[in-house]
Amino acid sequence: MAKQARRTTKATFVLDVELVTRVNAVTQLRGQSRDVFVTAALEEACKGLVLFDRGKSSRRSKSDDRPVLESNINPNDEKSRLAG
Repeated sequence: MAKQARRTTKATFVLDVELVTRVNAVTQLRGQSRDVFVTAALEEACKGLVLFDRGKSSRRSKSDDRPVLESNINPNDEKSRLAG
């Protein structure tokens, strides 16, 4: 499945000279641009990170996700949680 086209932005990072030298060497050996290399490295480092956009409404059900138990203890009642 092809990646969906994404918007891009410019970013500036301050790196030490040794790291820049290593990045330049790796990208020359691989025949790729620094942008491609660094983007792939950052994507790998952020893999598994889940973000939520608070500006969008959720698709959650309107019903309570913690139903009242048969013992008549309401899991949303602060006193019930502290006593248990």
